[in-house]
Amino acid sequence: MAKEACDALAIECNSGKPNGDRPPYLVFLVGGAGNGKSELARDFLSQIDAKRLTPEARFSQRKYEFELPHGSRLTVVNDATIPPEEAAEEGPLAREILNAISTRSNLLACVNRGVLIGEARQCIASGHAQDAIIKWLLSTEAAWQNSEIQAEISDKGHYRFARLSQEGDVIAVIHVVFMDYLSLLENGDGQSEVASGLETELNVAPLKLLPILDRDHAEGKEATFAEPLASAAASYLGGIKKNPYDPIRANAEVLARSAAASALCALFRGAEVISGSHFTYRDLWSLFVHSLVGSATPAAFAKLEKWVEAKIEQAGSTAPTEHLDAMMSLASLRSHMVLFDAAIPSSQRTAPSESFDWAAVDNEALLAIRSIDPLREFGPSSGSEYNALLDQLGAIEDGKLPSELILTSWPAFETFWTEFDSKLEKAVSTALDPAAGKSELQYRNSVLGWYGRYMFRLVATAKGWPAHCSLISRWQSAWNLAKRSNRLEKDVERSILAIILPETEGSRESYFPILRSRVETLRDSDRSVTVEIPRNKYEIGAVANGEAIILHLERIGSSKISAAQTVLDFHLLREALSRTGNVGFTDSLAVIEPRLERIRASVLATQIGNEGQSKNFRVTYRGGRAEIFS
Repeated sequence: MAKEACDALAIECNSGKPNGDRPPYLVFLVGGAGNGKSELARDFLSQIDAKRLTPEARFSQRKYEFELPHGSRLTVVNDATIPPEEAAEEGPLAREILNAISTRSNLLACVNRGVLIGEARQCIASGHAQDAIIKWLLSTEAAWQNSEIQAEISDKGHYRFARLSQEGDVIAVIHVVFMDYLSLLENGDGQSEVASGLETELNVAPLKLLPILDRDHAEGKEATFAEPLASAAASYLGGIKKNPYDPIRANAEVLARSAAASALCALFRGAEVISGSHFTYRDLWSLFVHSLVGSATPAAFAKLEKWVEAKIEQAGSTAPTEHLDAMMSLASLRSHMVLFDAAIPSSQRTAPSESFDWAAVDNEALLAIRSIDPLREFGPSSGSEYNALLDQLGAIEDGKLPSELILTSWPAFETFWTEFDSKLEKAVSTALDPAAGKSELQYRNSVLGWYGRYMFRLVATAKGWPAHCSLISRWQSAWNLAKRSNRLEKDVERSILAIILPETEGSRESYFPILRSRVETLRDSDRSVTVEIPRNKYEIGAVANGEAIILHLERIGSSKISAAQTVLDFHLLREALSRTGNVGFTDSLAVIEPRLERIRASVLATQIGNEGQSKNFRVTYRGGRAEIFS
């Protein structure tokens, strides 16, 4: 919607309408750093016929003033985080909004959420339009109730529209796009041509996540970021000489294909869901570079180039072992290997060949990527794909080429297979050929283990399968249902209720202690004063709010009472479903235990504090029996 809003504003700016013949149009692009706001502002300015009034400066400025045809004015706030040159008591963004309304000028504002928080603190209860707009940008709550302004409002979550009137006169038409509402790694369907301006609400396609197990990576159905990723890879490929032994060229070759770019985006999307993070364009470009050339810093590129040249020369050796060692070293630079192995401490790397000495890099994006390494958990939870690939890879010990078997069952694999991979596979096959002579068992096993890791990662990356892909798809489906109907699937709701309100030993109800931790389930032998929580009186509502699923734990009765709120993230869903599926505990438990304590404390307070509810207290004695009283 961000591009549509900017295109519609360009139509208004080029219309030639004088200021007095139209209300001011205000477009806000809201989001964090690196979301592409300034890029859209540049694209917008390239579409309009405008005379720049702001003098040229060496550095980027906060805002730029333009004169439009027929004397109309346009202000572009390029970066609201830059402080204004002139000091004032009120917030600078509020003043820019006031100026646009009072002069009936158009405004395009790129705004960071932090700026809105700071400006909202300065807003006074004056009923002024600019203060109400600032508050409305931060919250969906009515910001106009104490003002003389009448507001016609529409809220689609990621896009908002408002027409403000005062004494019968339209004083502003506002369009807001929240650019960090949804992942850039989701499907980009819904963008449409803009034929008219901003007088009325823009057409909005309903948002829907595409679970990664349902993606076929066909052209036209890829993630939003897949197209620029493939385009950048193709541009990079054009500057590399053809060499079948060059793994970086092989990376660019693959990523330039739309299906491969889309599959890589699915992998990155899995990292977002598991880590609960949100990748901006800036994060994604860094991950693209990492998957293309590893974590080498600009200063280390020359060293990397020499290292690759030396290994390519070594790969020309006629000695099978020396040739294979060089090929495995080069293969460590392939995208599906370098993504998970580069930038980690050398002590944690295990390979039977030499690896490049990567620069040590540690940031949230790379930590998130390591969490979806397919070696942690390969493929859908059924396990059939894992067993099938294992059988195909085992054929290399019988002199067969696994790639040919994979292509027979999955023709699309050819899109991800390169000449480099063919040469590597033949080198591995030759080294393991019993007819070629005996090789040391330890070396043979290390080569087989390495090749298995190489192929499992390659197939998973080609299919767009991060670790825990079944659970990630389940979370995306839960988001869609919450967005559509504000609820969860019944089995998911029961699973979460079971982990939040576990049955106490010997009872179908939950009992929580008043003066001790509520993380562990109490036993009758524990000494404590507990309160009964009637499990059948609680239900869960779900709301899709941006990238999050907000859960509302409510006590039902004559009226619903909100007992607690939390976020349904990957770790809560994983732990809940593992319990009900009799899988046992997972390592997600350590992540959610502090949250469980807070939720249960809130439920306990709700149970005790609301009048008219029956309260069963249970006193237990160590070594004795429980006594229950109301």
